[in-house]
Amino acid sequence: MGPSPIYDHLVPRDADNVETQDGDGKPSLLQVVCRILDMKEEDVSPDVPLTSYGLDSLSAASLSFALRPIVAVSQLQLLADLTVKDLLERIEEAAVQSTPDQPTVSSPSAVEQDPTAEKVQAMEALLARLSADLLPSAVEGPAQREALGSIVVTGTTGSLGAHALAHLLEISRVK
Repeated sequence: MGPSPIYDHLVPRDADNVETQDGDGKPSLLQVVCRILDMKEEDVSPDVPLTSYGLDSLSAASLSFALRPIVAVSQLQLLADLTVKDLLERIEEAAVQSTPDQPTVSSPSAVEQDPTAEKVQAMEALLARLSADLLPSAVEGPAQREALGSIVVTGTTGSLGAHALAHLLEISRVK
């Protein structure tokens, strides 16, 4: 999740400080994991998935943010039964792969190379493939819509669905 000016004033400034650190002044991976999961270091086994310790989507987001200086790992990756051992292996792989000319995996420039562009292209290709054989809507204009009778709406718990439902309820002829 990370810091925000909206709620930073609610947390004391020294709350993010970790008492013990490794040799370079940064908290170790295990210390960060234990702080986020509110556990003691001796209670964490390197081979047990973090989800077994109660890692949920919110704490995974916090852990992903807290681990940024150490290793680049997403919230979804953390929820996919990653262990402390897996995270340590990722750190070692990043150290082996990095050279003086190349940034490490956890550096901001490597993380911010537009990771969504590839996903957007894949979604657009999937949308084009799945919508290629769709026929246009047979309902044209309000007169034809009125002749249909009832409207069935599902998924109105979100903001878009609630907005659509509110507009439908304003129309007296909708059943």
